[in-house]
Amino acid sequence: MNPKFLMTFIFAGAMLVSLPGCKQYVETVADLKKSLTDYQQTSTNELSEYKKSLAAMQEVFGQEIVALNKKIADLQSKIAANELPKNSYNSVVLDPKLLKVYQRLDANLGTFLISLESVVVDKNDLKVTLNIGNPSAMAFHGFKLNATWGARLQKEFSLTEVLKPGTWNKVSFILPKTKLNELERLELVIVTDRVHLK
Repeated sequence: MNPKFLMTFIFAGAMLVSLPGCKQYVETVADLKKSLTDYQQTSTNELSEYKKSLAAMQEVFGQEIVALNKKIADLQSKIAANELPKNSYNSVVLDPKLLKVYQRLDANLGTFLISLESVVVDKNDLKVTLNIGNPSAMAFHGFKLNATWGARLQKEFSLTEVLKPGTWNKVSFILPKTKLNELERLELVIVTDRVHLK
């Protein structure tokens, strides 16, 4: 066979073989592009659905948190309401601007009525006079008065006055190094010890 003819035949055969491969390669690239486009579209749709689902979950959780906070607040209110009758009279808070306003004060022994009779400046101190009513039939010979005032200042006063039964008793004590405008509020607790019965 003529060598030139043989070379032409081989070249033509190669061309025939390569043409379908080239077409197949082009089809494969097109398929990949289409698959990539489909994947991107699917991912976009899934992401959009995920965002919607997340937003819905956040709204549900937000409502549940609000409901839980309300339940907690209700429970705290009920607890405070249940504790109030037990502890509401253990101390009194007196306003120095409101004189002669009586409040109930429960001590370890007995119940008293107490009001602020006067607050007088005494050099660098304040002299406080209380009016303590003893409605019981018992006389209390001396008692301790725990006072809290101003910027959480505290002092315990051991008083020797007798709280006579069925009457009002005036009691005075000194708040050291306190100005009138620093008093603001006066919280008191009474602790009694010596009781006398007729």
